[in-house]
Amino acid sequence: MADGTRTRLTMFQIETEFRFVERMPLPVEAPSFRLSDGRSLGIAGDQRGKTMILNRRKALLATGATAGCLSAGILEARLGSSGTVTGNAGEAIHAYMSQAEVYGFSGQVVAAQGDQVVVDQPYGWSDRASRRRMSRETAIGIASISKQFTAAAILKLAEAGRLKITDPLSRFLPEAPADKAGLTLHDLLSHSAGMPPGDVVDDFEVTSKAELLERVLAAKVVGPPGEEWRYSNAGYNLLAFVIERASGKTYESFVSNQLFRAAGMLDSGFPREGHLRDKDIAHAYRAWFDEGTPANWPRSNYRPFGSGTAFSTAADLYRWQQALESGRILRPESAKLLTAPHIRIGGEDSPFYGYGAFVEQQKAGTFIERSGDWERGYNAAWHRWPEERLTLIVTSNSTTAAGYSMRQGVQAELENFLRGTQPPESLPVSKMPSANMLRAMAGRYRLPSGGAITLSGDGAYLWAIADGQDAVNAMRSVDGKPDENFDAAVQKTKDLLEALRANGSEIYRTTLAHVEELPDYVAEWNGLTAKYGALKQARVLGAMRQGRSARSVASLEFERKMITMGFFWSERGKGPLVGSQPETRIPAALAYPMGLAPAGGLTGFEMINSSTSAPKFQGRDLVFGQVIAKREA
Repeated sequence: MADGTRTRLTMFQIETEFRFVERMPLPVEAPSFRLSDGRSLGIAGDQRGKTMILNRRKALLATGATAGCLSAGILEARLGSSGTVTGNAGEAIHAYMSQAEVYGFSGQVVAAQGDQVVVDQPYGWSDRASRRRMSRETAIGIASISKQFTAAAILKLAEAGRLKITDPLSRFLPEAPADKAGLTLHDLLSHSAGMPPGDVVDDFEVTSKAELLERVLAAKVVGPPGEEWRYSNAGYNLLAFVIERASGKTYESFVSNQLFRAAGMLDSGFPREGHLRDKDIAHAYRAWFDEGTPANWPRSNYRPFGSGTAFSTAADLYRWQQALESGRILRPESAKLLTAPHIRIGGEDSPFYGYGAFVEQQKAGTFIERSGDWERGYNAAWHRWPEERLTLIVTSNSTTAAGYSMRQGVQAELENFLRGTQPPESLPVSKMPSANMLRAMAGRYRLPSGGAITLSGDGAYLWAIADGQDAVNAMRSVDGKPDENFDAAVQKTKDLLEALRANGSEIYRTTLAHVEELPDYVAEWNGLTAKYGALKQARVLGAMRQGRSARSVASLEFERKMITMGFFWSERGKGPLVGSQPETRIPAALAYPMGLAPAGGLTGFEMINSSTSAPKFQGRDLVFGQVIAKREA
């Protein structure tokens, strides 16, 4: 992984911290997490596994407008001739998403009640620099939702008599070592094979298919099969190789022809597949950083082979659901295995895992979740309530500045609209700046206390980027008076970095919440200094809440490179260190897009933690509450 974060949490820590109805995974720039009991959450690669829930964010009603107030005007402006918006739920979802795209959401949404699709629409941008809008046909990386298709391919081959899910791995990979030879395909499909969690190859590491197989087979198993659930991309790597050996086709060719084409999914495929080269593939974004598309990524990287390489659209995923449930792809008894409760993912009250899907029994019936996130920005969620006959599919090509996938900022609210079970939350009303406005407002605005807020355009969005805790505070409240103080986290980070600069990693002995994990932190810091030289100086950029913790961000100048690093402090910054995040992409503790407020000035909103500001222009300067930020020349 390019980025690494560790937080230590006890399994199913507190009900308000870990829940499974509304899921908000930890940031996608957080590829490895360890529990305090030594077990891994197993979310390396695409951040799936156990999930941490933050308290539902409070609705921001700065203008008093509701989704219903927005509906008519936005529908007329945005609908056009393609796509679907119908009924009260559809209009409410579309109005909400049309506002969410102002605050950074780009992607697609399909929502259905029974057989009625109430929304099938794109939002935001496929390519910000060229201002190319997202379309219903734009292909987006769906990360671990790809596992659904790997599992379906195995079942398709089983129906054809090419294999059995009880077959040992050695039947198709005779080179498998003794510790893996007896693993069954069922073990691998259900993440119960004892394979190491996550991946065995780093993101974008140049690795051939043959090298990937060699390294996965060489990886040590971490437990006996069938006893414990461990989310393993490496296990699905092996299933992709089984598909190739059993079918005589490449994995991509078999899935494309036997599944995608059969389901009418004409906008789905794989980057290496010929027809996708001519399709509109969305750029991936981490906040304002354009990560490009697979066309300019390393060609020889097979890390997500079988576990996360598919590209699709929300509409195509719905087509797949229809084809699967109608029996056009698999026999009913085979299709049921995909969502059967094969193994619990944790304790006795935890959800189950099927084949490529999480399965939970809720009061209203079964809830099926498939989701995935790529560090570089692609993410998707596919939620299905079969007894209630409700479906919600969200795809996105972007993350927040804190590293959360954009789908995480909208999916709970969209479920509320779809189900009508809770009053929906509203977003502050604003509109997206034009390209000319982006250029006119871009600049650095200095606060009297020394910090600064930079307004920067990326071709589509006007980003407000905080530099300094005073800037973070100004961007966290409409009146310039934030409701929380994170000065303790800032000071703790300063003290830690000064000690690391002066004395090396020994400071971790007295800083950590879990001293038994000292070797991890020591190895991490020593690895950074070996790679970049000694730390010369550091500057803390600010701190923000992250669940029950505070996340501080600092700029670190080593002898050979400057990097950004994140630190997680318990008790909202007042407690010990519980996590670290080296070499993060975003050099800010808080940043979000700004829209144009109806009454003048700007409105900023962060889709995950609801941080907001409503500055107004005073000549060339910006006024946050009572604080004037002077525009620098």
